[in-house]
Amino acid sequence: MQLMQRLRSYLIILLLMLCVILAEWRIIDSLLVTSREVVGSEELERFRADAGDYIKHYPGSGLRRQLYDQYSMKYNQIQADIRCFPIERSYMGQVAYVDSWYGERTFGGSRRHEGTDLMSASNIPGEIPVVSMTDGIIRNMGWLTLGGWRIGIEADSGIYYYYAHLDSYAAGLDVGDPVFAGQLLGFMGNSGYGEEGTTGMFDVHLHVGIYMYDEAGTEISVNPYPFLKDAQTY
Repeated sequence: MQLMQRLRSYLIILLLMLCVILAEWRIIDSLLVTSREVVGSEELERFRADAGDYIKHYPGSGLRRQLYDQYSMKYNQIQADIRCFPIERSYMGQVAYVDSWYGERTFGGSRRHEGTDLMSASNIPGEIPVVSMTDGIIRNMGWLTLGGWRIGIEADSGIYYYYAHLDSYAAGLDVGDPVFAGQLLGFMGNSGYGEEGTTGMFDVHLHVGIYMYDEAGTEISVNPYPFLKDAQTY
């Protein structure tokens, strides 16, 4: 009888110990998952803030190494995609741009500026030709409240190149058409920030955006500025 009571007591103690171990394991696993998510979020923000700097400085191992490999591959694809500056070469002296990446914007709600603005020196809409930086397929054309008359081109790499605030399109272009680097897309304007046809809400400029997709299919905007600086020398 005493032996059975002892065995029962030992069994209860073992079950309690097992419960404690399982609880600790779940807590530790939860902390690890949270840690991975935090690290992933931090690395993503670093990449968004400055893709060039992110790639140049090796960020570590484990999950960070995976992110590094993934993003460095995309970064290299963008470099390979872009073969010319988005302004026709003879007009390049008539535009200026700075690194305004992730600057605050308020139209349509608080948001970040996901692109680079190439400003027209003359501020005359329809004057400066906009050309494709890459080969690719036209995926989007038409009006957006924020982007005005815009055109979006997907390169073979899967990277998406976005040109916004156009004054007009080149003749004969349509969604699904192939385009090549240097091909005329339209002319720089000041369309957007309102219902279809709205113009004059800001100075004449071309907004250039670059978007990629991670392994989960999440859209990630990339700072175009370093790529534009490189393309200006081609």
